[in-house]
Amino acid sequence: MFKRLFFLLPTFFLMACGGGGGKSSGGSPNPANNPQTITVSGGILTGVDITALAPASNPTPNAQFLGVTPSNQAFNVGSVIFRGDTQDVFLFGPGLDKVTSVSISGSDLSLTNAHVISSTGGTPGIAVTVGVPPGAEPGLRTIYLTDVNNDLTTFTGGLEVI
Repeated sequence: MFKRLFFLLPTFFLMACGGGGGKSSGGSPNPANNPQTITVSGGILTGVDITALAPASNPTPNAQFLGVTPSNQAFNVGSVIFRGDTQDVFLFGPGLDKVTSVSISGSDLSLTNAHVISSTGGTPGIAVTVGVPPGAEPGLRTIYLTDVNNDLTTFTGGLEVI
């Protein structure tokens, strides 16, 4: 009796563990390449696994200061741009010398001439010419910066159209 149980018990455990091979039921091997839209109701999310991937860039891009010409000063609280103006908007922070894409919330502003710059102290940055039509919607805008590794940084509400 014990010999039979001794033989069947390890066999049972091998079958229960799967023994390798076959497909995993744990999702895709790179969840960042398989985005899904998730609806949150009442601020609660249940039944969904969310994976936050580590940044690929070193240093990770981090927009810390924003300024607008002609003042040529950048602040950690952002700056203003007036309707009807075209000005250079510049941001500084670690990793911003690797930025490849700049966008601003709101569809009524035009962006041209994005290029890498650095502060007088050597902090990397990026500048972009922003055109604001006279009829642009006033309010706060968020600037989105994406680098060569698709790491994203934002300066949330950092540019105010007045």
